[in-house]
Formats: sequence, structure tokens, C-alpha cells
Amino acid sequence: MGVFNRVKDIVTANINALLDKAEDPSKMLRLMIQEMEDTIIDLKSSCAAQLAEKKTMQRQLNEADSKTEQWSNRATLALEKGREDLAKEALIEKRNWSDKKTSLNKHFETLSVNVDLSREDIIKLEKKLISVKAKYKELSLRSMQAEESQKINQYKSFSKIEEMERQVDRMEAKFDIDSMTSSSLEDEFSKLEGNNSIDDELEILKNKLKKGE
Repeated sequence: MGVFNRVKDIVTANINALLDKAEDPSKMLRLMIQEMEDTIIDLKSSCAAQLAEKKTMQRQLNEADSKTEQWSNRATLALEKGREDLAKEALIEKRNWSDKKTSLNKHFETLSVNVDLSREDIIKLEKKLISVKAKYKELSLRSMQAEESQKINQYKSFSKIEEMERQVDRMEAKFDIDSMTSSSLEDEFSKLEGNNSIDDELEILKNKLKKGE
């Protein structure tokens, strides 16, 4: 694809529409930025070459203009000196340089138009590049914010899980304490009840012995 067709495609492209269709908008924008930067480099290189050619052609035009005037003056001089043959030769040279000047002028005008178009395209592309880079920056920022939000949500989820685990730990600890308290109380009463039973049995035995006396 020629550089001018690439410029047309890029400048007329609807960025938002392309982003809507892209599977990876960020990647698409990176590729577009690279394509635009490469195209701008190509355009500037082409424009520089055209400017160099234009300067060379300007020198050739100046020479052709100077030679045309020179041979015109020589033709006049030859006639003044009675040398019609030389005057005729001088007029032929004048015509050759005049024709060359006409051809150079046409080429120079075409080249000037191309240089102007290249400059306009460079300006358009650079403006478009600024717009696309801004869109890429915005998209990257939104992506980073989305990632941060996801991390925060994950952290919140982990915090909730940890809080639930702490609640379960507290419930289990309370259950253990209650169980220990209940067991200790049961043991104390069992001891008391056991002691009473022995004391009662001892008292019965004492009474039997007294009766036997």
C-alpha cells in the first residue's frame, strides 16, 4: 500500500468504531500508533527528498532563465555585427533553453504541489496521532483502574473470609470454655455427692455398733 493511501485510511478511520469491534482494543491502538509513526517517518522522508529535488530544480530553472536571456542577447549582438548566421544559431539555443525552462516549470509546479500535500498529510497525521495516543492513555488508565478495583474487591472478599474464620474461632473457643466450665461443675457436685454417701454409710455403721453394745 502506498504511503498516501495509508494516510487516507488512517486519517478517515473511525477510532471508536474500530475499538468497538476489536477483541483487544489496547493492542489495536498500539499497532495503530506504530503504523502512524512509521507513516509519518515515511512522509517526512519523502517530503525531504522532494524538497531537495525542488531546490535542485530551482537552480536549473535559474540557469535556464539565465541562458535564455544570454542567447537572446547574443542573437541581437550577432545581428548588430552583421552575422545573421550566428544570430540564427543563437536563437536556436535560446529556443532550446526556453523549452527546457517550460518543462522544468511544469515539473517544479507539480513537485511544489506534492510537497504541500505531504506537509498537510504530516500535520493531519500528527494531529490524529495525538488523538490516538490520548485514547490509548485513557484506555490504559481505565484498565489499570479496573485491575485495582478487582484487587480491592478480592482483598475485601479475603477480609470477609478472614472475619468469618475469626467468628468461627471465637464460637469454638466459647464452646470449649463452656464445656470446660460445665465439666468442672459436674465434677465438683459429684465429689460432694460422693462424700455425702460415704458419710451416711459411716453414720449407719456407727448406729449398728451402738445397738450391739
